[in-house]
Amino acid sequence: MEQLLEFGNQQEQFVILEGILKNSVYGPMIRKQIQYFSQVVTVYYQLSLNETVRRHCTKQVTDFTPNDLTRWYQRDDSLRIEGEMIFDESVSLMMAEKQILTKINKY
Repeated sequence: MEQLLEFGNQQEQFVILEGILKNSVYGPMIRKQIQYFSQVVTVYYQLSLNETVRRHCTKQVTDFTPNDLTRWYQRDDSLRIEGEMIFDESVSLMMAEKQILTKINKY
């Protein structure tokens, strides 16, 4: 993952890292890597386990099950990076998209 970020930063204008990235496992690497990017937008969804599973079940194809999500779930696991956008269950996809694009367009 670290090599992909490095490669993307050298080759592309935009790099998106998305996934269930546990802070205790991936946080140090992500915090290290973002110092090499000129512009960074970090987003964290603060969702309950029930809402996480509900949203997962709306996907047609996945590589993991609701039981996997239950094992992986960690409450309050944001990266705690300055400026990190945190969305809860009340934020719709359209609202999140608008807020993220507004932040990106400030750069």
